[in-house]
Amino acid sequence: MDSDDFENNMDSVQYLCQMLNDDPLCTYEIIDNIKKNLFGKKEIIIERSINILSMILTKYDSSVLQVIVYKDVKQTLEQLNRNSSTTISKMIVDVLKVFNSIEELTIDSS
Repeated sequence: MDSDDFENNMDSVQYLCQMLNDDPLCTYEIIDNIKKNLFGKKEIIIERSINILSMILTKYDSSVLQVIVYKDVKQTLEQLNRNSSTTISKMIVDVLKVFNSIEELTIDSS
């Protein structure tokens, strides 16, 4: 599946991020779609991004892990921003930015 198919299936990057902002409970579905559409791609940064998203999803209640994930998300965002040339990379940047802001809020309030 190429990046155009992926974007069409996800109803655009903006819609994806709006879903995350509006209803964090749909996070599992969003991450599942990302993983299905990126399955088999070997770029390390994409694999790292999926791992971060999955970790946030499965361990979201652990304040210690939130700090670790937040730092890892920041590093991944920096790398992706330097190498962001494809629709999929840009989509991952946007999704991670949403999670980054969620993590900031969570960490600041604890």
